Amino acid sequence: MFTLSDNQILALKAAYAGLPGSSHPVADFYRLLADYGEGQSGVDDASMIWLRGAAEMNENSGSQSQFIRDYNKAQFLARYGDTLSDAEMDAISNKIGDLVYKQVLVGTANEAPLFSIPSIEDIADADAQPAAQALFKGNAGGGAGIPDALYGIAYDGGEQKGNRFFALECERTSPAKKKELYAD
Repeated sequence: MFTLSDNQILALKAAYAGLPGSSHPVADFYRLLADYGEGQSGVDDASMIWLRGAAEMNENSGSQSQFIRDYNKAQFLARYGDTLSDAEMDAISNKIGDLVYKQVLVGTANEAPLFSIPSIEDIADADAQPAAQALFKGNAGGGAGIPDALYGIAYDGGEQKGNRFFALECERTSPAKKKELYAD
């Protein structure tokens, strides 16, 4: 399993603290962490994709950022009848960055630091889920706690065959209709 070297740890801490001329230290941290994990044994490819997308999200650039921001703004408007500003999205993005940083380099009262790249499941559980719960006032998902959207990689016999986006309209679509709509 890949473990960060002492020099890599120092460089990541410096990036997160803000290098001279950097306006987005969290994005710098994500990119550097992804660079260190690239091609390393035991590093989850999905985590690498997430880190690079999170860097774009944090600096509000690229198509992934636009999709995530538009989706969350639409959800916020639908749930609360109010708008979500870019500043509020930036704050949530920074909160996720803080959580990833702690998970990788600092640790928590209950967990030692990983000194490695977290799995995509760990990122979702320990980092993204708490931030989404804060944004959506304790309910990060749709009806009955089901997430409103899932995006993943579709596999066929162990080979990646593409990406797939599932939109779940929990409150407005019956289970029978969902099965019909999302059948392969």
